[in-house]
Amino acid sequence: MNQCLSRLFHACIQTTDLLPRRASVLFAFLLALGFSTGGLQAQVVLSEGFEQSCPPTPPSFSAFYTGCIPNWISTSGTPTVTTGIVGVTPFAGNQFAEAYIVYSFHWLPSPIRGGGIAVNFDFEEGVHYRLTYAYRTHETVQNMRCILTNGLPNQYGSLNFNDPGALIPAIPVGSQTIHSLAPSAVWRLDTINFTADSTFSQLWFRGANDSPPPGVPNLTIPGRFFLDAVGIEILCDPRSGVAAYQFEDANGTPKDHFCFGEDVYLNGTDSENETSYYLDAWRRPIGSPAGTPFSWAAGLGWTLNQEVGVINLSAAFAAQGYYFEPGYEYQIKLAIADAVCIPWTEVLHEFTLECCDLQLDANFSLTLDEDAFDNFSLVVDNYQGYENLNATHEWIVLASPNQYGGPYSQVYSTTTSGSAGFTLYDEVQPGLFYTVVHRITTFCAEACYGEQVYGNNFARDGDTPDSERCELCGPIDCSILQELCYAPANVYVRPVFNSFRISWDHAPNATGYTLIITVNDPDCCAGGTPYQISLSTYRNYLILNNLHAGCFSVQVGAHCGRGIYWADKVCYPPFGRPGSPDEDEHALSSSVNKTQVFPNPTTQDVNISFETPHTGQVQLIDALGRVIAQQTTEESTRLSFDLSGQPTGFYWVIAQSKDEVQKFKIVKQ
Repeated sequence: MNQCLSRLFHACIQTTDLLPRRASVLFAFLLALGFSTGGLQAQVVLSEGFEQSCPPTPPSFSAFYTGCIPNWISTSGTPTVTTGIVGVTPFAGNQFAEAYIVYSFHWLPSPIRGGGIAVNFDFEEGVHYRLTYAYRTHETVQNMRCILTNGLPNQYGSLNFNDPGALIPAIPVGSQTIHSLAPSAVWRLDTINFTADSTFSQLWFRGANDSPPPGVPNLTIPGRFFLDAVGIEILCDPRSGVAAYQFEDANGTPKDHFCFGEDVYLNGTDSENETSYYLDAWRRPIGSPAGTPFSWAAGLGWTLNQEVGVINLSAAFAAQGYYFEPGYEYQIKLAIADAVCIPWTEVLHEFTLECCDLQLDANFSLTLDEDAFDNFSLVVDNYQGYENLNATHEWIVLASPNQYGGPYSQVYSTTTSGSAGFTLYDEVQPGLFYTVVHRITTFCAEACYGEQVYGNNFARDGDTPDSERCELCGPIDCSILQELCYAPANVYVRPVFNSFRISWDHAPNATGYTLIITVNDPDCCAGGTPYQISLSTYRNYLILNNLHAGCFSVQVGAHCGRGIYWADKVCYPPFGRPGSPDEDEHALSSSVNKTQVFPNPTTQDVNISFETPHTGQVQLIDALGRVIAQQTTEESTRLSFDLSGQPTGFYWVIAQSKDEVQKFKIVKQ
């Protein structure tokens, strides 16, 4: 890869009055000049060729002129391939070139005669070159220039004033002078960096004596110049930058059609002469009409001081927050450049991305972590992140008193990305089964997987037969989550003028509700003949008009695809049935030792009365599973919680001792 060696393409670096030396010394000197950038090297495209042996020729026709030394032309009789000129030895090697220059006032039609030495070489417009050469002059030399031109006519350098070919010709229009030489009685080495401003076929070292020295107008003024150690390098060809690549899969197989989930690779090893590259992405829907423009999607920008190589495009764009989506044709723009030489050079290619048959695995591990204060947390880990697919991970935490199914309470949910394990939920309560459902969603597919633990740090046995496993454990159909039924919460009865308004919280996935009103319900009322009224609604409230009943119960059931899930019965008025003071407050007995929780429903305090002294922990839990109050007991028979500052709804009282866990559901009105 041939690159520019210097930003100073047009600078002329000269060293003067160098003594003659061997070619190896010259090479070492040129190397010492440097101009290296990023470890790149120039391309040597020409060295002098003066050392070639040529057969003897007539004095009037030199070996140069007859083409013995390829590509070089010169005035008649030169260059001299001998060391016979007194006082002149080669700068390098054994031979050098010579050109004769003369001015004579007596010669007509022009006193100006000149000589030149040229090389045929194709100089390309815009290309940056370096010219090195050694020269020296003898006698009078007034005008020496290096000229890029096309077919500058040769001149003989003859002293015959009658020979028109001896006249120095005019420089053709459009030629480019790249340097002017100063006379030097000793070998001088020049280095010139230049850019060709057009396409030229020759480089001339041209000399002429334009006027006589002051005070001697009638004299003939001869002169010579000598040329040796000529070299031409291409420092930089701006057209030499090549942006080239192909798309591949992870196995290096070239392709331009990918399935969602595959990584798309760009193999740009065929690019040439770049030191930096640029990438961006454009897209349009697959099947767009011909001519539909691509819309910009995302860009990676410039990567500096690096060749293209092989790039995982999916990972590189994902790291910038962009993910290739299925159903689109993508156009990737690769541009290469070199800060010194190669300008912006780009290439475009397209690939398509479709869903195909994407399979996701939502499997994960669920553990119950216990801290020093006997608090439990749900921790999830060991799952695939599918980062390059822009996957969304949804975590749904369901609590239920039953191991194998509902009714469920959704106590928490969140979404994440990536694959790092984390603490999902830190308000685990003893006595409940916690099922965590992990749902992975991508552009093309989704997958769900469930795991379960018991709130007293008893994990589900992985070897449990399928018939005894929890309802949502293992790989599950994600549509099940849309079919789960939840019992309505916070059923509330309130009198409004001559009617009653019954309301409740909306149950997720419910398609409707059924209410059973039992007038004179023996569980709630002191007497009267019981009878039932059944009503249905799609709302989460119902107004009963003209219900002339002093006491009744209400039970609300939520309809979903799996059946009806019923809320607990609610009495109105809350304390309608006569009896003992505890019975008047509708004590709820939920354990074998007849522990009582009353009043239920309540508007302020709830009391817990243990038949046998209780040692352990008693917690008050809200509908979201959060601990809102907690007491530690030591041989206690009675305690209470104040719910006056809590919102209406249902709560749980969990009483845990060394031997058992008791749970009670209460209603705050």
